[in-house]
Amino acid sequence: MNTNFVCPPFISEVTASQFRRESFFRAYQDRFLDIVGPNCRGRVVEIGGELHYNLGRFFPNADSFEVTNVARDFTSFLDATDMHFEDGSQDAFLCASVLQHVRNVPAAFSEMARTLRPGGTLVLVVPLLYPLHDEVDYWRFTDQVIKAHLEPDFEILTMTRLGGRISTLAQFLQRPVGKWNRRYLPMKLIGLMFSAIFGRFDQPDDSPLGFGVFAVRK
Repeated sequence: MNTNFVCPPFISEVTASQFRRESFFRAYQDRFLDIVGPNCRGRVVEIGGELHYNLGRFFPNADSFEVTNVARDFTSFLDATDMHFEDGSQDAFLCASVLQHVRNVPAAFSEMARTLRPGGTLVLVVPLLYPLHDEVDYWRFTDQVIKAHLEPDFEILTMTRLGGRISTLAQFLQRPVGKWNRRYLPMKLIGLMFSAIFGRFDQPDDSPLGFGVFAVRK
């Protein structure tokens, strides 16, 4: 594993084409994974993954990439709060935009720490300022909350802010309440225009969309 990689403390360089295809948050998430993913080796297990959204492409150096989910119709079932893995048996976990939907977050962190081998890697993406979007949506995470959960079991190599005040406002404009109501398309257009005009001025501040974390098991 290369622990000397360079990851900026703030990511805003996301193209307009990415904004059109995905939400702002997902575009920043993918940019973060593109930077840190190549540092993961061995077997990478994605916790709470989506079969139709392949994140394995960001992990070119992994020996294997397994998508798991708590949904029973998944080929690989995995409950993040009660994993069936043995202690210290896993090489790497990807947990991207999942923990906000997990009721018992401390148990999830505890299980990741228990099952990762020493030197194993954790790639974590969590929201801070993001609209409610699923029926089960419990939490939002500050950087201090993340540190409190990861320490003392992990060494945090980087904690990156995903977007800033401008991109956060653009995200809320782009995602009005209730998809496909009469407000949806006009508000989405306003969000895209706002980002195109002001996105270049986005700076790290106290209002990021979320955080990307790359950590190593001690």
